[in-house]
Amino acid sequence: MEAFNVEVHCYVLMSNHFHFLLKTPDANLSRFMQRFNTAYSTYFNLRHHRVGHLYQGRFKGLLVEADEYLEELSRYIHLNPVRIKKHSRLSLEEKSKILKDYRWSSFPGYICLKVRDEFMSYSTVLGYKGGDTREGRRRYREFVLGGLRHKITNPKEDAQIG
Repeated sequence: MEAFNVEVHCYVLMSNHFHFLLKTPDANLSRFMQRFNTAYSTYFNLRHHRVGHLYQGRFKGLLVEADEYLEELSRYIHLNPVRIKKHSRLSLEEKSKILKDYRWSSFPGYICLKVRDEFMSYSTVLGYKGGDTREGRRRYREFVLGGLRHKITNPKEDAQIG
């Protein structure tokens, strides 16, 4: 990430796609995504004794202004692991546990200092909830898990894809 001067604010890896919330001050998103996709595909294929592409099509990038939209987008991304059909009938408690334990997401690092990823930048998103403090992390956890209680809209639907 440092080689491309990219800040990772949020991520989730799913079985057939992934979501990133990134800041790219150098306007090099395409170069970064090419490098990420190549490196991750190579890692995944070696680990699982596979060959070939992992993803279909080009990535979609959205320009996000740093405001409440960024906060909503982070929640939408972090809720992805429980928005799949196989989890649709689970209770709120079961979905909450899945999200807290989902190892392919930045959400656990937002709520527990012990499981933080070194490459992540948590301060911007937590800044909307009072900062990277115990209270800020609690507020962010409640904000994200609150999205389980009611249907939240996809914030990407209102954005321009670039």
